Amino acid sequence: MLRAAWMAALALISCAPPPNAPTPALEGFDWLAGCWLSRDGAVEEWARESGAAIAATSLFPQSDGTQISQSLRIESQSDGAVTLISSMSVGEPRAYTLTTSAEQEATFENRANAGPQRVIYRRDGDHLTIILSESLDPRQPKYETRYEACDNAPIAP
Repeated sequence: MLRAAWMAALALISCAPPPNAPTPALEGFDWLAGCWLSRDGAVEEWARESGAAIAATSLFPQSDGTQISQSLRIESQSDGAVTLISSMSVGEPRAYTLTTSAEQEATFENRANAGPQRVIYRRDGDHLTIILSESLDPRQPKYETRYEACDNAPIAP
């Protein structure tokens, strides 16, 4: 009887996912991983942080020679929702909820946000396009930045 209990316990342990395995909701975001460089010198670097998150650091050069930094994190919430959290070097963090996703494309929205209400990430081969919409109204302006894959671009906090 004791042996049967040990065998059952071992079977359960062997079926458990590895501790750093991506949660099913985040498995589809590995296409973001890598270093991305825009024409204006902005750099965004994504990497899997743990099984529960994929994170990025972004640097945006300014005309005065300084840089603005941004931390991004895509994570699964306890209710199953997937959230993009954006923290700039100035201001409060902003959270966006995943509303649609397809192969190598994800749309996050936050209707209550005073800044961009929609953030779209779209990858096409060695190009990553990020579209920020100030409003969910399709007639409102969008800001689109195209990034190209880069090798070992300088990412520093």
